[in-house]
Amino acid sequence: CTRSRSSAEDRGAEIDPIAAYFYIMVELFHLGGKTMTIGNAMDFIKRGIIDSELRERLNTAQSIEGRDKILADERLQFTYHEFEDAYRNLLTLCKEVEAADQLNEFKSWWAFLTYLLEPDTCSSVCNGCRSEQSTAKVDK
Repeated sequence: CTRSRSSAEDRGAEIDPIAAYFYIMVELFHLGGKTMTIGNAMDFIKRGIIDSELRERLNTAQSIEGRDKILADERLQFTYHEFEDAYRNLLTLCKEVEAADQLNEFKSWWAFLTYLLEPDTCSSVCNGCRSEQSTAKVDK
């Protein structure tokens, strides 16, 4: 990446390391005009915080496939880990407690929505089904 130096840099002023990091991250995400999916996750978070219509459509999705179609239609596809990376990157950029709180609330909403559409299996909660299956095999 090449970029021209700003007048502040020319005068020897210090560069904000967080702003510089964010600039580099954005440049990496948009190399060659191709947005990587972590960039999609960042866009989703930023947009999701302010776009109540998008949140409402996601809230009414009846399945994982429905949720993923909404995200695909909006060109906001990303993985769980990419969402987590984007969240942490954006959290480090928050300069006010209120902004960090808003970001945390959004993350909680997304985690809850994801849990509703992808609930834990019974065996991961109580191990009861596995016990019944083991008993059934022994009885046969």
